[in-house]
Amino acid sequence: MKRAITLFVLIISLLTQSVFSASAYNYRLYEDDKNTYEYGTYTTINGYGFKYRLLNDNTAAICHGKYFVPDEIEGHPVSRIDDYAFAMMPKDEPDYNELFTDKLIIPKTVKYIGEEAFRYNSSITSLVLPEGLVYLGKNAFKSCYKLREVSIPSTMDEISEKAFLNCPELETVSLTDCTRKIGKKAFYGCSNLKKINMPRGLSSIGEKAFYNCPSMKTFSFFSNPNVNDYALGFCDDNEKIPGFKIVMNNPDAALLLSGLRWYCSTHNVAYEEWFGKKLLNKQAIPIELVPGLRARYKIGNEYIKNLKSKNTKVIMITNNSVINCLKSGYIHVTGTMSTGNVITIATNIPDNPSLRKGLYKKEITSVKVKLSKSVKLRLYGKVGSIPNKYTSTKCAKITSKKNASTIKIRGIKKGSSTLKITVNGVYTIKLRVKVV
Repeated sequence: MKRAITLFVLIISLLTQSVFSASAYNYRLYEDDKNTYEYGTYTTINGYGFKYRLLNDNTAAICHGKYFVPDEIEGHPVSRIDDYAFAMMPKDEPDYNELFTDKLIIPKTVKYIGEEAFRYNSSITSLVLPEGLVYLGKNAFKSCYKLREVSIPSTMDEISEKAFLNCPELETVSLTDCTRKIGKKAFYGCSNLKKINMPRGLSSIGEKAFYNCPSMKTFSFFSNPNVNDYALGFCDDNEKIPGFKIVMNNPDAALLLSGLRWYCSTHNVAYEEWFGKKLLNKQAIPIELVPGLRARYKIGNEYIKNLKSKNTKVIMITNNSVINCLKSGYIHVTGTMSTGNVITIATNIPDNPSLRKGLYKKEITSVKVKLSKSVKLRLYGKVGSIPNKYTSTKCAKITSKKNASTIKIRGIKKGSSTLKITVNGVYTIKLRVKVV
């Protein structure tokens, strides 16, 4: 009997020591998240409990923590903050905002912040993300109600979907020119947002990215971003923000629209009414074109005529009303209506002519040809009336006609060489050919 009691006490002692010692043990995450059945390793730092896991590179990922983000755990640099790691419950829950105070500085060691990692942390007022951070997950700082300012590092080229959704006190966002994409609903509901510098390299703004941001009345662009539906200038029920305007700092730039809803409450609103007169304070129509396209512009039932442009290396105008796209570039074209109104068409041609194997295939820059055999490639971006110019070599030659849109290449001698195809009189395609 004594031996059994002694054994029982020993087991209880070992269990108690393993649970409450500072050494590691497996600990299940709190049950209100999808990570319920994931486990982390428990430790204490400055008296606070953390759960972490080791990654293949011997760095640490924080599974759960409170009050601060350490730069290392038990000698392992912290490179990742997992999904929900510092997440709190919604505002109406008790102690919902007790994790952080004021300024949150993410350590320089962190490269990855997971989804909803800091959601509902309402005591954070300032956020500094480190240089070296490459990924910020969806809803990462959702509903951080007191957050006022954010600095995004140059190592992040994308603001993820809903990253700062419903942060009503957010006033200032600092981006670098390395930011290429702002995701869907990234700043949705940031009702106090007043200032955000648009990067020079910005290429895309997601649907409703700045929806319900009534304090953001002016957007200033240096680039030609693709702007998705309701991304700018709208509040609840798709109402337009009074006094909203766009400033284009690059005289050759034009916003590229994915749909009329970008600044129209319905598809029935006249395109020129909203974009031309209300938005840019001049009648300008931005539409993305492709090389080889013949385009005519129409307002209502009337075509714009008497087109003129100085961009003769990018487009060719025929019959005073047709734009023939030659190669990539930004253009301004002026024209007139029967009313005498002068219209400016601010247009972007993003691509150059190219060789491909099919419509949706990738551009081809090199090809193999068997000796005395031929291969065919499709030429995309050619204006029909302008003949091609070919430069052959000792190894291979082009046997197609000058106006052909299918390029036939024949192998003459084994070896490698570069063929040249001048398209539309202004752009030369270089094709590396290996004859085997």
